[in-house]
Formats: sequence, structure tokens, C-alpha cells
Amino acid sequence: MHYQLERTHGCRISDSWTYRGLKTAIIENELLRIVVLIDKGADIYSFVHKPTDTDFLWRSNWGVRDPRKFIAPSGDGVGSWMDTYEGGWQTVLPGGGFPSRYGGADMGLHAEVNNVPWDAVIVEDTLE
Repeated sequence: MHYQLERTHGCRISDSWTYRGLKTAIIENELLRIVVLIDKGADIYSFVHKPTDTDFLWRSNWGVRDPRKFIAPSGDGVGSWMDTYEGGWQTVLPGGGFPSRYGGADMGLHAEVNNVPWDAVIVEDTLE
């Protein structure tokens, strides 16, 4: 059984969430709340200043799509990435720009790690 301390104060993190079918982590304290889509390249989907309820990240009109369940209508390196781009803040490794090839493999727009599920483990969850 997975046990997680359910604190409602201080710094805290929880990975017991899903959003639109994607494993999700929430990191927060009294000022900030950050939502990380672990199953979508660890995209930071929301970065909210809690006292003003201000989310500092832009969001696309089509929202979050699970890349494991979405078949892109185009096969080019730009269209495939844009079809699942929800806005937010992405990890763009191993490349950070236009589509390219490396070692004979196609690296689409912003490479490949932002559309694959990540493994994540909470190593420590303390008030600090």
C-alpha cells in the first residue's frame, strides 16, 4: 500500500493524482502550486501564485492530450509535437529546437522526451 502524508501546510509534494489520464504530481507551499504531468515528459502544466490565483503559464485551446492515446494526423516533426502541446513548460531534450536527426533517428520539434512517460519517485517530503 502506498502511504503518503497528507499535510495541508508548509512545503509538500504528492504524486497520487491523475489529470486526463496522466499521472500527475503536485508540488506546493503557502505561495505556489505547481502541477507536473509525469506521464507527459514531466511537463509543468500549471504554475500558480496562490495568494492572487494567478497561473503564469500559457495554455493552448485544446488542452491536455495523452500522447499515448492520441494519433497525430500528420507525420512531420513539427505537427506531431504541436498536436499534443497543451502550453505550460516543457523539457526539450536532447534537442531544443527544430526537428533534426541524430544517430539515424528522427528527433521531432523539441526532441523526444516531452511526450514520453517519466518515472518519478518522491525521495523526501518535508516541511522545508
